[in-house]
Amino acid sequence: LDLRSRKGKAVWRRSQKRSRRALAFSPCNRFFAAALPQWSIGVWRLDTLDIATTLTGHLGEVTALTFSPKGELLSGSTDGTVLVWDQHSYADEVASRSGR
Repeated sequence: LDLRSRKGKAVWRRSQKRSRRALAFSPCNRFFAAALPQWSIGVWRLDTLDIATTLTGHLGEVTALTFSPKGELLSGSTDGTVLVWDQHSYADEVASRSGR
């Protein structure tokens, strides 16, 4: 998977038969998000491929991720909830770490 051009195929190795993964790219092409173990979400910067932050809040496995046109991250979980993460949930963390 070429993260910079968003071309290719993502390949996930499953440690459990029912394991699922979700992945989404932000509309500004600055971030991508992926479901992580322990019911959390990792958000990475595409320019450096460094993790920007980890988001927690679901009480079940994260199975769906998408970004809205405005940049909000939406996540769905096996706990039956959909959470909406404001851009400040991840973008401010990146700015504070980079000194911007």
